[in-house]
Amino acid sequence: MDDVAPAYREAERRFWTAHVGEAPGEHYLTLATAGLRVRVLEHGAGPALLFLHGGPNAASTWAPLVGHLSGFRCLMPDRPGCGLSEAPDRPPRRVRPFVVQVLLDILDALDLEEACIVASSFGSYAALATAVEQPARIARMVHFGCPALVPGSRTPFRFVLQSLPGMRALLLKLEPPSDETTRKSFLRIGHAALLDEDAAPEGFLHWYTQLLRHTQTRENDLALFGQIRPRDALSREELRRLEIPTSFFWGAADSFGGVSVARSLTELIPGASLEMVDRGGHLPWIDDPRRAAQQVSTAMKT
Repeated sequence: MDDVAPAYREAERRFWTAHVGEAPGEHYLTLATAGLRVRVLEHGAGPALLFLHGGPNAASTWAPLVGHLSGFRCLMPDRPGCGLSEAPDRPPRRVRPFVVQVLLDILDALDLEEACIVASSFGSYAALATAVEQPARIARMVHFGCPALVPGSRTPFRFVLQSLPGMRALLLKLEPPSDETTRKSFLRIGHAALLDEDAAPEGFLHWYTQLLRHTQTRENDLALFGQIRPRDALSREELRRLEIPTSFFWGAADSFGGVSVARSLTELIPGASLEMVDRGGHLPWIDDPRRAAQQVSTAMKT
């Protein structure tokens, strides 16, 4: 697969090398239900952790965190349609059953009867929805930032526009992938402090620009998000029934839900814990990867 998106692969390799010292392992698996080929990155040894990214994004977003994490086998799939994973022929008609089945198929393909999960945004939504419907398959969860489709969360107006088919095509044309549009995207999701201080993890912004420039990640995820309906959201009643150890690591400037949403969601899930990052955004591990890794280690070893 080395001939696929070579410019993206090179940016990805440099990004990982800057934070881990080498490129991660890579293999492909085929989802039993959808028949899609999904790429999985792997680094480290020890108890397995399954990382679920948000969107539009891909597995290598976790490189800065993994660079500070030891003692775990980190398994990081590109969600279907993201990074170098295969996309469905068309977006699913119902989003929630689709993402739950994708996660269950990934667990089965990786021979994980019960998974410890590290997740963000739409990945957190997939983990929580699966935990609601198949709690025996999820052992522990650490969520970074505001999960999608939880009570109190909101979608910034620009992202609502991007999910509309007519507007999506126009905005993709008006904002082609570039260093400038990448910076704008991360400003919109609450990372102003990180960008003002020029403190983004080495290679992160360049990797992200190349992801959008050389793969169909943004187009595929926006098409998927355009299928979301109110029925897909997680209810308070569902979350109150969770009995899975859960912790949140949350940026106070997260534009999808700030401090009040973080606290109310933590109170909703029995036994959940919360750690706030004062000036962090929607992806708080890029604001403070060392502290984020400590959060994972503590949550997974208690």
